[in-house]
Amino acid sequence: MHFNSRQPKKFSRNGTDNTEKNMKINVHNISLALLLLVVGIPAQTYFNVLFPVSTEMISTRSLGMGMAGVATSTGIGNIWSNPALLNPGSSRGVATFGGSLERLEEQRSFPVFDMFDDVVADNIYVSNRNWYNNINAGILLNLPLRLRAGLARTTFWDFKYDYLEEVRGSLPSGNYNRDPLVGYHKTHREGYISTTSLGLAFSPLSILDMGLGLHLLAGNNLLDQTGIEVYDDNNPDEALAAFADTLYISELELDGNPMIVTGGLAIQPLQRLKIGINYRSAVELKIDGYSRVPVIMEKTNLPGYEGLDSTGLLVINLPATFTIGLETKLSNPIATRAMVEFHYTNWSDYSIGYDRLVNNETSLPHKYKSTREIRAGVEHVLLNKLPFRFGFVYSESPLGQEFELTRITIGGSHDFGPAVLDVAAVFGTVGYRYEDIFPAGGETPPYLESVSESRTTVKVSLNVPF
Repeated sequence: MHFNSRQPKKFSRNGTDNTEKNMKINVHNISLALLLLVVGIPAQTYFNVLFPVSTEMISTRSLGMGMAGVATSTGIGNIWSNPALLNPGSSRGVATFGGSLERLEEQRSFPVFDMFDDVVADNIYVSNRNWYNNINAGILLNLPLRLRAGLARTTFWDFKYDYLEEVRGSLPSGNYNRDPLVGYHKTHREGYISTTSLGLAFSPLSILDMGLGLHLLAGNNLLDQTGIEVYDDNNPDEALAAFADTLYISELELDGNPMIVTGGLAIQPLQRLKIGINYRSAVELKIDGYSRVPVIMEKTNLPGYEGLDSTGLLVINLPATFTIGLETKLSNPIATRAMVEFHYTNWSDYSIGYDRLVNNETSLPHKYKSTREIRAGVEHVLLNKLPFRFGFVYSESPLGQEFELTRITIGGSHDFGPAVLDVAAVFGTVGYRYEDIFPAGGETPPYLESVSESRTTVKVSLNVPF
């Protein structure tokens, strides 16, 4: 049996400065990870500079019930899920303060072959475990003329991500340490795109609610930084992606304040049944400062990244989403609400374009399939009026059936006098085949690596009526 290790890595550089240089990094098979993200999979964030990643727009109550919120009142999160159901209850208003803590675990491995070229094992060479947090706040108000209003500020697109790969050299027999540490491959991202959201709800009839939400986006300290740290510049190892310390930085800026519009209806034809409908508009985002742009890779016919020596403007068009769902109050001894909803996103309208960058091309020539998503949840009110919530989310992928995913959610709440504390968690994992994200310059490994990622998100919010 022989061992097939990772291929040696090389790097081609421009200029003579060894401390800060432009890198050219080709990332193959990127489409799999990108599109797992955009349909809502919470376990992939390496490519979050191109697609939104955040659960902050979902209220804590909704998160515990399979993220369902189009046909039920879940608090300030209804500005996003269905503004028609904004409702502070019988009080004059409700203030909400909350936050989330996310744990991302990422492992990358390459195959080990026997003498018959059969894969016998996967050798893990990267294992990262990182924590990320977000905060949000909002207020709901009862207004005259049967109006309700909501104002919130939270995260729409979370850029935070960290990747650290130890690079080991290879020495011949006779050395005490035959695989010394020769450097690191690193990726660090920070910042986020926030949304300041204003929602208004109106009840023209006792069985009908209508609502509108406006969401202004703004960039906050966006940074994408990738680099190679070499321990010995005078004797660099070929396993590294560069022969000297190299740092690639994109200081990103969101152009203007793009707006997303949400419009919703809620109809209650029966006492125990409510139907909700929500439409979220498409939006065009222009993010300046990129030195890497999407390209179609010949090997996989999927999008990848190509690094350039200049920076440019990336234009991302996120498609509209249509949602319909229902909530029913079950007639059983334990007070129970059940909800289910259906999401449709026309990803054929999704596009990535760029300006001032590549061979006069203006867009990525690739089309994706429309997707459907089912969210379902249940809320039981147990003894002492303690709600227990659980649910699941089933998501299709624009890439086909093999990339479908199911997530599990749980949650609950507790009253502290007039205030209510909500807690929820969502769990998701994904595994896929991927190429080395720090390949040797001009070389492509003959195999695909295995990537395993899992994410656990815990969210807490405090609702205080006044």
